[in-house]
Amino acid sequence: MAHLHVGRQAWQSFEQAAALEWLETNGLGGWAYGTVGGANTRFYHGLLAASTTPPTERLLLLAKLDEHLVVDGVKHPLYTNRWASGHTEDGGLAALHRFRLDPFPTWTFVVDDVIVEKRLFMRHGTNTTVVRYRVSRGSGGPVGLEVVPLVTCRSIHAVLGANDWPFAQEVLASGSVSVEPFVGAPRLFLAADRGEFEQGGEWVYGLHYPYELVRGEATQEDLYRPGLYRWSCVGEGELTLAASTDPLDGLDGARWEALERERRAEVLRVAGALPHGSAAVPGDRRIDSGWIGSSEHKTLVLAADQFIVQRRSTGGASVVAGYPWFTDWGRDTMIALPGLTLATRRYPLARQLLQTFARYERDGLIPNCFPEEGGEPLYNTADASLWFFEAAWQYMRATQDHAFIATEIYPVLKRIAEAHLAGTHFGIGVTADGLLRCGNPHVQVTWMDAKVGDWVVTPRDGRPVEIQALWYNALHVLASLSERFGEPAQAQGWLTHAQRLQSAFQRFWNPTAGCLYDLLPDNGAPDPSIRPNQLFALSLSHPLLHGEQARSVVSVAFRHLWTPYGLRSLSPSDPAFVGRYEGNRVQRDGAYHQGTVWAWLVGPFIRAYLHAYGRAPERLQHARALLEPLLGHLSEFGLGSVAEIFDGAAPHTPRGCVAQAWSVAELLWLLREEV
Repeated sequence: MAHLHVGRQAWQSFEQAAALEWLETNGLGGWAYGTVGGANTRFYHGLLAASTTPPTERLLLLAKLDEHLVVDGVKHPLYTNRWASGHTEDGGLAALHRFRLDPFPTWTFVVDDVIVEKRLFMRHGTNTTVVRYRVSRGSGGPVGLEVVPLVTCRSIHAVLGANDWPFAQEVLASGSVSVEPFVGAPRLFLAADRGEFEQGGEWVYGLHYPYELVRGEATQEDLYRPGLYRWSCVGEGELTLAASTDPLDGLDGARWEALERERRAEVLRVAGALPHGSAAVPGDRRIDSGWIGSSEHKTLVLAADQFIVQRRSTGGASVVAGYPWFTDWGRDTMIALPGLTLATRRYPLARQLLQTFARYERDGLIPNCFPEEGGEPLYNTADASLWFFEAAWQYMRATQDHAFIATEIYPVLKRIAEAHLAGTHFGIGVTADGLLRCGNPHVQVTWMDAKVGDWVVTPRDGRPVEIQALWYNALHVLASLSERFGEPAQAQGWLTHAQRLQSAFQRFWNPTAGCLYDLLPDNGAPDPSIRPNQLFALSLSHPLLHGEQARSVVSVAFRHLWTPYGLRSLSPSDPAFVGRYEGNRVQRDGAYHQGTVWAWLVGPFIRAYLHAYGRAPERLQHARALLEPLLGHLSEFGLGSVAEIFDGAAPHTPRGCVAQAWSVAELLWLLREEV
């Protein structure tokens, strides 16, 4: 049964159909991504973005498929396009009656007495997109289908112009078509299990990307048409098309679809996303028949699965921070790990994620990110290494896998802590008062890291409030592990450092505002900006703040920062507040942490609220109610997932990545483990 569906009332115009987007991923960092209406409205849209060095170095190879249904000699478009000339082809919307995730994108078209169902999925672990058509007609003559592939070969962050590449093509003995954009480029293989291929070789000019106009990016592109597929049937029939970076000699659409359905069903079974009334999975302590097994639960579990990828060059699991443009980031991975893997009971994956980033630890730091173009990771982060402690702690609590933590993770945690005490790169080090400082005027190392040229949008070098909370939490995690693993003297040493920090932390209290300062700079007055960073002093496993101060912080955050979709990054009362995330790259980066709403911050807020006010039934009920708008958002933007950010000003339009790992993870963790 479909776990999410929308009907034709949702696309009364081209713009409405273009505003609903879908995403398929392949476990390698590659994706297929588009709109319900079929038009590519971003240059990130495409049916095969292949990761050539998983999960990075992604190239868009197949942009789209344009189909005509031929009924009694009349061609009916099943596609939509907008052209740079201003012309819009939207005939496909008239035929489109339903879209659903079942579990992958599925379209139902109706033309006269003909029904066409189109299903699209990616083969997990390969750069292969499969599209299957089922055509049925109750009576009458044959029905034909013509499918035109439009191909390209470019970075996912760029566009292509006509004649940029020669696009040599060859029809192979297997019947598949090989398209080589230029000598040495990855080949695109196209194949169908029925019908015939009519070879072409012309350019299609001026496809328009209206969404990129809002972002100040390139708005049009030329695509290459290698030919078209023709197929017909009488009564009922099925056609499978596939596009891949691998030869398609053994194309078997039915088997591939069955395997992918079973893989996703197993993900749901492991997660305990059971139908209402089914028996609980042994060991599950939070079965709630009102949510467990619901469509929202299934949707979030499958959304979580999309971010888990394998690093082919070095081995091990990682997490893509967001689709379509992010790679794997250390901070995002550690924050998202509990929701993506522990709330879904994919414990071996959680273990692999910890192993991957432990392997990359250097000088007390784990990577900030792995660049899209490949190469060595970047380490310019002060908090990713500290989030590693929280992720490891949550893993041990969930699995009781003490042996793994003791042998593979605990030594890394000790190296990280020792490096922080001694001082390491990017100005990271403990000062005489026990607080942890980081950064310099030119390098942003907290999660509020937007920088445009030499302009640091949110300067936070010094002692940021959340870095203190994370360091305090890390020291307590280390103390607990040292005690468990037979090192009581070291445990006491870590606790001594934590006590010094706790004593100095009172300098962060702002009695005028009744909350915490955001930053104690090296020189000058504390920063009184009301930001969400202070909530980490209440929301981690080992909180720094308790009692009346904790309740005051939550109250201030609710008044200034709360929205139905998460927390603003800055209070609207602040003169620096920017209410809309739009415009060119400079304008967007200038708004990124200056009021923009971040969905993932709902997690720290709810945990801080429960820490401050307790977990009485009425508090839990209130917390659940606060999450309802985000659950509704699952069917509003990137269908089946949660956006990265929203405008800080009403109506809080979703922006940024349509699917963000920590947004999904925090919502899933809260619903499964907290409320």
